[in-house]
Amino acid sequence: MGVFSHCVSSTATVPASNIKPALASLKKGIMELGFMDDLNIEFCTSLAEALTTLDFEFELDGEDLSAIQFSGGKGDNSTFVLPLLAPYIVDGGKIVMDVEDSREITTFNDGQMCLEVLDEDDYGDEDHGEDDYDEAREELESEFFSLAKNAKITQKSIDATTKEAGGINFLDVCDRTPLIALLERASEDYDKWSIEVAHAPGHVTEQVKLLLAEGPNLDQVSDEGLTALLAALGAGWFDLAKELIDAGAAIQPKTASSPYALAANASSIELIEFLKVHDPVFSAKLGETLVFSCGRRDYDNGNKAFIDHLVSNDACHFNAAIDARSYLETEEVQKGATPLMAAAQSGNNELVQWLLDNGADPDKLDHAGNNALHYCSGQTWSSGGEGSVWWPREENAKVVKLLADNADRIRQRNQSRQTPYSLAKTYNPDALGLFRESLSKAEVELPVELSDQLNGKVSFHGDGQLGYTLQFKDGQLHGTQRFTNKHGNLFVQVDYQEGQVHGDYLAFYDEGQPMFESSCANGNWHGEIRLMSDNGLVGQQLNYANGKRHGVQVVRDADGEDVIRAHYKDGRKHGQFYFRKPDGEVVIDEEYIDGEPAGSKAEEKKKQPKANGLAGLFSTLLGGFKPAHLAAELAEDKLKPTDKLFFHKQDKVFALFEKTQANRL
Repeated sequence: MGVFSHCVSSTATVPASNIKPALASLKKGIMELGFMDDLNIEFCTSLAEALTTLDFEFELDGEDLSAIQFSGGKGDNSTFVLPLLAPYIVDGGKIVMDVEDSREITTFNDGQMCLEVLDEDDYGDEDHGEDDYDEAREELESEFFSLAKNAKITQKSIDATTKEAGGINFLDVCDRTPLIALLERASEDYDKWSIEVAHAPGHVTEQVKLLLAEGPNLDQVSDEGLTALLAALGAGWFDLAKELIDAGAAIQPKTASSPYALAANASSIELIEFLKVHDPVFSAKLGETLVFSCGRRDYDNGNKAFIDHLVSNDACHFNAAIDARSYLETEEVQKGATPLMAAAQSGNNELVQWLLDNGADPDKLDHAGNNALHYCSGQTWSSGGEGSVWWPREENAKVVKLLADNADRIRQRNQSRQTPYSLAKTYNPDALGLFRESLSKAEVELPVELSDQLNGKVSFHGDGQLGYTLQFKDGQLHGTQRFTNKHGNLFVQVDYQEGQVHGDYLAFYDEGQPMFESSCANGNWHGEIRLMSDNGLVGQQLNYANGKRHGVQVVRDADGEDVIRAHYKDGRKHGQFYFRKPDGEVVIDEEYIDGEPAGSKAEEKKKQPKANGLAGLFSTLLGGFKPAHLAAELAEDKLKPTDKLFFHKQDKVFALFEKTQANRL
């Protein structure tokens, strides 16, 4: 299931000069871990792409990658990813994560990372102790939550509670002051999707005035982004909202939810008009409001009239961009997203057409490099290992058709090197037909798609990339497969038969010298396997039969001397097993028979009666076991064919094939 985590802040930055080595380190480290093999990280061609694949987020600051962080959720790979990036992160970088009931602070200096873990008590509110907190919260709830609607809060109860709590700005478990708590409880019946303007009930107004007289912090933000002003506006109590503003409440303190998003969600023209009067930066917020409104899915349910009202204001532009990453209902738009991007994501064909007719630019890019077509092709953000939360809406095909009339738009890459086409392959396969039709009209060479009908040869020779000539039969690899290195020279040649590696498997260095020679049968190692250095020295010489070690296995050092020489039969040690350290010290030099150490002691062990109970268990686990035998077990890890080559795995070759074909666009 994983542990839920959330990034509080990040200043971790990989400068442009370190991007290439950071990518190499990340790819090498993740590949060596093995358990994230399905991510195919080795095929990523940029650090941005690799981080996105690992569910990390970042910002592009020129050519630097800054604010690097896990995107949040239950798939946090930070433990494995950050140590690999640490040598390339600018000194002083810091990532602060909340993980369940603790806070993890990771700092980077001198190529190293340091992790500090704080309990919730160590980083929580310091204005009160734990004992005072429990007592004050109980008093707060009894006086302000339970009695708010009944107008029973008095100056006396305020004085008593705030004295215990340490002041009028006491925060409850949800980071609410008494003022926020009162307004939220009093207005709990309001519908955030439909604001009905009305005067605040008299008892609520009187209680708010009592609290205002105490000089509360009007800009406190609860853990859900709520302020006292936002609670009043959401309830439609504009008279009370005006009193709060007159008392000094900011329209939108930092980290607070946006009142303009509230207006858009409720299609409230009245709230927009209220903000027009009271917010000095109202004109600058109209574009943001239009993005919020276009992200709704109910265009015909009052939202159309609201949008018409917004655009009647000269300051509202159809190509306005939102200034921060934001959530629209269940989905997300990136910083720089436009109304057209939000409408495309919501799948509203009529709204998209209307925006285009009024000059919305379909080729405008958000801060992450997405155009509007990206937003209706698939999920453009990471969901923290939680899987996809994006799906095509009812009118998605119509929206895609409106925007897919331009081949360059279909081929546009975002900062993670995703095109609308590649997103659609994962999230929206029904859109691929429209994309391919548009690309064909523009005479763009189409990517080859894997299918049961794929037969014959397919070649790819990208500039500076791994190339190939693959042979298919009914959608499976069949025949000799050839791969070329970035210089165009033969790198790997491997034979397949109906999807399984079968025959020779060879690899070569850049200058053509043999690197790896082996053979396989029916998907298994079979025969002699040789791994060689570029000067021809055989460093690893193994023998297999039907996927099992069979015969002599040899590993040599750089001088050609045996480090391991072991004999096997049908996958088990059988014969001499010799293993020495690099300094020459012999760790083990013994004979084995059918996987068991030979010799009199082994025979005596076989003749001993088995003990019962706990004694028998320990005898089974520990009896007769020697450190040398443990060394033999560990040495077996060095007797595996190279795991740096993946060309004998059809699923890996397919992953390479699909990625390079998509990248042809």
